[in-house]
Amino acid sequence: MGSSYQNLSLYAISNECSTLMYIDARSTSLSSHVKLQELTASCHRLHSIRLLKVTGLDDLAIEIIADNCTELKDAHFSGSSDITVSGVTYMLIKCRMLTELILKSCML
Repeated sequence: MGSSYQNLSLYAISNECSTLMYIDARSTSLSSHVKLQELTASCHRLHSIRLLKVTGLDDLAIEIIADNCTELKDAHFSGSSDITVSGVTYMLIKCRMLTELILKSCML
């Protein structure tokens, strides 16, 4: 989420896709929590998120997603050693509709 093309794409998504229900990002970098905040702030109807092998994914990122996407039904995060029990607990408290949480290759 660091190049100018990615920034333009995130801007377009956050401004034009308020009914977005699914995000799947793989093998990319989360360069800024601010960009994640901007993206998820407009995606209140998001039901599913998959962030696989995303560098920079940590507890703060999980909290931002949980705060803005309370209608999440499933979340899949893999390959992040920066997600802790604290971040997972926060998501479980905020996202009451969550029925599936996959944490693959995460060092809890």
